Order: sequence, then C-alpha cells, then structure tokens
Amino acid sequence: MNFLILLFTALVIVPIALWIMYIRYEDRSEVEPRKLIRRCLYVGVAAAVMAALSEFFIYDWLGIGTDMYETTGIVTIGFVASIFLAGPIEELFKYIVLRYSVYFTTDFNQAFDSVVYGIMIALGFSFIENCAYFYSLQVKDTMLAFIFFVFIRGIFTTLMHVTATGIMGLYVGRAKFATSGSRLLMIKGVALAALIHGTFNALLAIPYGIELSIPFIVVIFLIFQTKWDKPDVRMIWRAADVAPTR
Repeated sequence: MNFLILLFTALVIVPIALWIMYIRYEDRSEVEPRKLIRRCLYVGVAAAVMAALSEFFIYDWLGIGTDMYETTGIVTIGFVASIFLAGPIEELFKYIVLRYSVYFTTDFNQAFDSVVYGIMIALGFSFIENCAYFYSLQVKDTMLAFIFFVFIRGIFTTLMHVTATGIMGLYVGRAKFATSGSRLLMIKGVALAALIHGTFNALLAIPYGIELSIPFIVVIFLIFQTKWDKPDVRMIWRAADVAPTR
C-alpha cells in the first residue's frame, strides 16, 4: 500500500505540481491571481466529473461498452469513439468552464492568460481522471501493467490534456480581444483541441499506438510552445479596451 501511494505521488501528483510551477514561471511577467488559478483547478475537476457522466450515458445509449478498446481483431469502435466522442465531449466541458469561470474577469487581460487558465483547467481535469484510472488499474491489473499504465497516464496523458486545452485557451484568448470573428476563433479552438485529444486517444487504440502517441503529443506541444511568446499573445490590454463577446 505504501508503494502504491508513493507511485501515485510520483506519477500523478508530482507531474501536475511541476506543470503548475512551470506555467507560473512562464507567466511571471504578468502573474495571474492565485484565486483564479485555484478556481481553474477546481472547475477542471468539475469538468472531468461532468464529462465522465456524459460519456457514461452517451456510451450506454449507443451500446458502447467500457471495453471498446479491447475488442478482438477490430479497433473501429474504439477508434471512432475516441475521435468523435471522448475528445469533443471532454474539450467541450473544459471550454464551458473556462468560458464561464474566468473569461469575463478583469484579470484576463492578455491572450496568454487564457493559455494559463486553460492549462490549469486541464491539470485539474487530468488529476481527477488519473485518480479514477489509478484506482481501476490497481484493482484489476498486474503490478507491472499497473506501473506501466500509470506512468503513461501520469506523464503523457497529462501532457495531452495540457496541450489540447492550452491550445484551445490560446484561441479563446485571441477571441476575447479580436475586433471580429471571435466566435469563429472559439469554435476553431475547441475543434482543434478535440482533434488533438481524439487523435491521441485513437492512436492508443491501434497496434503500436503508445509508440506513436508519445512523439505525436510531444511534437504538438513543442509547436504550441513556440506560439505563446508571440507579441499578440503577450500583449496586455487595458481594462477599458477589453470588451469580450458574450
């Protein structure tokens, strides 16, 4: 039991804590209030719960079981569900909590703020999701499989959530300060996040999927990272200039 607690701390809690420290460091020139950071983490947890309940009812309605990735000789169900259900559902709930928890605050005064908020929401989401997987795996899998999958989820699935929702946050941030086309930017952000999320999940449903999913999400994150230092992303808007579309 002590070993499981240590493993959980090392592969679930520590990566999330390191991400929080890293993003706070990246935001050091115009630091977001701690109360909003905490709010985003909390609503990220809420988004995970709402998404899980929605997926449960939708999958049940469609007759898709929880073993959809284990179907012998066929990956079509898992592949399609990953792209068209899990990814869009989860990213949509993250967008909803981002939009209605911090979007209209006066502290949201640069596009990069939305990247920070989106990543914090992703970390809250990832934490509760990883907790659920951690419990289910340690109940039914061998110790070796348990360690392997907790490692993958703790490191790379968290990276996927950070990347997908961070990119969505970038589009939402740009939309807030756009003079036109803000709704289209938001739609693009959610769609791109859902596509990244769904593709990552879908890769895990095919042979050698883990070997493909890791470089895929690492490359996407590195590309995303080059975008958040652009002048239009870091530009700080005065309160009087901010007139977000409702």
